[in-house]
Amino acid sequence: GENAAIDPRPGHVPGARNAPWQALLGPDSRMLPAIDLLAHYEAIGVDPGANANTICYCGSGVSACLNVLALERLGMEPPRLFVASWSGWSADPDRAVETAYQKDYARRRSGGTALEHIDRFGLVNEHLTIGHGVWLSERDIDRVAEAGACICHNCSSNFRLRSGVAPLNLFEAKGVTTAIGIDEAGINDDRDMLQEMRMVLNAHRVPGMNEADVPTPAQVLRMATIGGARTTPFATKIGTLEVGKAADLVLIDASQI
Repeated sequence: GENAAIDPRPGHVPGARNAPWQALLGPDSRMLPAIDLLAHYEAIGVDPGANANTICYCGSGVSACLNVLALERLGMEPPRLFVASWSGWSADPDRAVETAYQKDYARRRSGGTALEHIDRFGLVNEHLTIGHGVWLSERDIDRVAEAGACICHNCSSNFRLRSGVAPLNLFEAKGVTTAIGIDEAGINDDRDMLQEMRMVLNAHRVPGMNEADVPTPAQVLRMATIGGARTTPFATKIGTLEVGKAADLVLIDASQI
């Protein structure tokens, strides 16, 4: 089936279906029976049978997690869960670790970190992509690496919004699969991925003499290609130039950049 992005905020993701978490619960605040869930998803144009191509991309961690659980109840393989804005946590837990305020909210609300909170529900696994990850603790990062989850690094957005600087070098040292994103528009509102890659390369060149402590151009290219592919259901079909894989190719005159 076609890719079906599920988003609780109408219009936020082009082509996404509006799937607020409230629609998944009955009057008793319990999840609807499977037959009602199936009718709900069919009504908004989501085919639960197209399990491999379903992404829960939600502006609310509540919506994201409940949609994942609901789709699993319908017998699907776990869809790829995208929890947006993980710099800490907010009233929308999906923006879990983008800012220090969200980090403090998680601590006050759950007694721990945002990642620890959703880990209690079995949601920290290879199907999870964390957006931003600025304020993840070192223990959180260890858990992300252990679970095989991904982090999408939005470098220029974090600068623009004064969210902080993600510990990219630690992500790399711990073996976390990292992708590069622009968080809708990036720092210049121009969706320039080459500029984003250049910024990622330069922003994390911490003081010192050991080149192994900072990202190399090859690492940044890997984040923008293979890493980005890993955050989608199409990881085995895109991300590298190989026979049989899909690709959009762009030729760049190196002398002009």
